[in-house]
Amino acid sequence: MYRVQSNNICVLTTSCLLGNSSYTANAITETPLKALLMNRNNFMQLIGQSDILREFVFKSLSKRIGDFVLKLDEIIFLNLNDRLIRLLKLINNNSNEIRMTHQDLAIELGTQREVVSRLLKKLEKEEFLTIKRGMIILCDNSHR
Repeated sequence: MYRVQSNNICVLTTSCLLGNSSYTANAITETPLKALLMNRNNFMQLIGQSDILREFVFKSLSKRIGDFVLKLDEIIFLNLNDRLIRLLKLINNNSNEIRMTHQDLAIELGTQREVVSRLLKKLEKEEFLTIKRGMIILCDNSHR
């Protein structure tokens, strides 16, 4: 449950290539992309020959492991309500308008849409945000 940004690698795929294991996940693209596909033998040969590629792969893996530890810490120590608030603030586009569906938020948080809808309704009653069709508007007092 993560995004691969432009000029980056899929850590799951790389892990499987390095560990010679099967890739059991699915990927969904949100934008058009160009991707490079290669078999394990070619990948291992390139890693062995290219210092630049090897450094890129290991830096990417290191960053993702760090991100994973932070996400795990968040999941363990923050309740879902606090995680939702943190996510809304993170994706806020400085105009306090967030154009994401409840389902999209649920996917980001690893929960069900109904749970997110219930939490958003609760936050609306607390005047933290306003729910409109296809949009969530953070209120001025949402800086808690």
